[in-house]
Amino acid sequence: MKIDDVRPTSVTVEAAARIDLFGGWLDTPPITLHARPSAVVNMAILVDGKKPIACRISRCTTPGIFVKVEKTTVRFASSASIFYSHNKPDNPVVDYHYVIFEGALVCACLVCIGVPKHPDHNLAEALQECFATVGLEIECYSSLPHGSGSYGRTTAYNWWWLAGSSWLPLPRRKKRRIFLIQFQNHSQTKTPQKHKK
Repeated sequence: MKIDDVRPTSVTVEAAARIDLFGGWLDTPPITLHARPSAVVNMAILVDGKKPIACRISRCTTPGIFVKVEKTTVRFASSASIFYSHNKPDNPVVDYHYVIFEGALVCACLVCIGVPKHPDHNLAEALQECFATVGLEIECYSSLPHGSGSYGRTTAYNWWWLAGSSWLPLPRRKKRRIFLIQFQNHSQTKTPQKHKK
């Protein structure tokens, strides 16, 4: 067995809280996909000397991707549902807006790392190829109080993206790193084009 094929059963990442100084949501998928060029200035802080935000990804035997936020779990059973939701923070997946948006953030992260590659991609095969499983449980949690806004869970999803990328086999990690650099350069230089009527 190759070392690159050995993957953990779960990954947990922790993050500092962030204080937004300028730009707000502009660095958060899916908004960042539509707001180009954009800039965000923020500062990372510890709360009571600890990182208050965490995200855990675990393998599971049930096919699909399960996103757990507080007491609610949203299931994405197909690649089509991920692509449908990845750029729609107001997509009516469930009745609670915060869960809808959290699901959209996870989908944006999945699309960014290429899992799945397209809406017709078999999700179980994509997960098996990248994470050696047919299902993933993604749980994000924060000790920050309600009303902290994006400074808790969106940061957790940024860390999810990093955790998910680090779980990929080495050749795919390099491709994702290159993609991220290209995406950052593209978003800094491209200006929105005006549509002719």
